[in-house]
Amino acid sequence: RAYKASNGNNTLLINGKTKNDWVYTGRDSLFRTFRRALANYNSGYGLPKPPLPPAAVRVISQGDKIHLEWDTFPSGETANGFRGYRVFRALAQADSTYYQVFACGPGTANPTVVRSFDDRNAVRGFGYFYYVVAWGDPAANNGAALTPAGSLVSSRYYGQTYDPAFLQRAPFASIDSIRIVPNPYNIAATRNLFPDQRDKVAFYNLPPQCTINIYTESGELIKTIEHTNGSGDDYWNSTTKYNQIVVSGVYIVVFETPDGRATIQKMVIIR
Repeated sequence: RAYKASNGNNTLLINGKTKNDWVYTGRDSLFRTFRRALANYNSGYGLPKPPLPPAAVRVISQGDKIHLEWDTFPSGETANGFRGYRVFRALAQADSTYYQVFACGPGTANPTVVRSFDDRNAVRGFGYFYYVVAWGDPAANNGAALTPAGSLVSSRYYGQTYDPAFLQRAPFASIDSIRIVPNPYNIAATRNLFPDQRDKVAFYNLPPQCTINIYTESGELIKTIEHTNGSGDDYWNSTTKYNQIVVSGVYIVVFETPDGRATIQKMVIIR
C-alpha cells in the first residue's frame, strides 16, 4: 500500500515499510528517553552538569553591526568544566534554523574567552535572532546515566532573543539621498523582498527625524509614519492607517523634516 507524505512543499508516495520505519524512529526516541530517565534515577541523579548559561544577553542594533554582549553568573566561568561561549543566529523567525556564527575559548579561532560579539555580516533590513550558550570541556563529561560523550552546553533558552535585531545605518543630513527599497515593489519577485516580512518596504538614508506621508496617486493620505529613532532606516508594512493591505498602483511618498525641508518620491506597488 502507498502512503502520501508531505513536508509542506512537496508530496511523496512512500510504501508501508518506509512509513513504519518513520513511525518506529519516533518510538525508538521515546524509549531512549525512558532509558536515560531510568539511568539518571539509578545513578542518584548524577547526570554530568553543563556549564552555567549566560546570566543575561543583550542585543543592540548599530550602524555597521549588530552588537551582542552577555553577563555571567559569579561562578559561571569556573564551574562544570566551562571552556567558552558559542553564538548562534537565525534569519527572519525565532523558531527557524540557527547557525553558529561565533565561538570563543580554547581550540577555537578566538582562544581568549570574551563576553561580546559584533555581527558584521548582517544584511540591512533583515531581522535576526540569536542565542548564546556556554560550552564545556569534553573531559568534564564522565558519561554517567547514559549521557552521550562530548562537550556539554548550557540550555539555549536562557540566552535566546525573541525580538528581531536589525542592522541600522547612520542618518543622512541631506534628504535628497533617501531611497525606497524595493521600488517597484513586486510581490512576485521574492528575491527582492525581505524574508521576515514579505509586505515590508524600506526607507533608507533618512534624516534622524522626519515625517513620512504616503498618498495614493489621487492625493488621498493613507499612512503617516513618524521617524524618530535617530537612525537612517525606517519601514512600512504596505498597510493603510486602517490596517488594510494596499492595492497595486502608484503612490506618492512625502518626506518632511522638522525644520521644513521636504522631498517627494514615487513608489510603484505590484501585488
